[in-house]
Amino acid sequence: MARYEQARDVLIVDDDREFVQLICRYLQSSGRQYNVRMAYDGDEGWRSLCQQPPDLLLLDVMMPGRDGFEVIEEMKRNPSLGTTEVILITGTHFEKSLQEKYESQMHIQMRGGLSTIQILAWMRALIDLSRPGALTAS
Repeated sequence: MARYEQARDVLIVDDDREFVQLICRYLQSSGRQYNVRMAYDGDEGWRSLCQQPPDLLLLDVMMPGRDGFEVIEEMKRNPSLGTTEVILITGTHFEKSLQEKYESQMHIQMRGGLSTIQILAWMRALIDLSRPGALTAS
């Protein structure tokens, strides 16, 4: 959370109520003053986002109904949500249909844009990770 020190209003969207409560307690015990809001599915989260855009959104990827990727796609079409920072979270493997839908997509975006050197560094890291055996445990 140190990376998001300007964030004061935090929205947690996850269908796992215990996880949401855990993150809420963590934020409240951090010594910083957060306004923490909670939503327990993508539709409820989307309504909360539109009513009052948070500074930071902790968004589960896999939820019944509207998943985290769908929320992100809708956020891209809504200019009022352009300053909301998003952290995607998941505790499960992607379902086959989502994996097929999103596996060839990658979006890297930073506020203020990326320099040519940063873009090349990201590309080098991706190339290195795509080599056979790059992600095996040793």
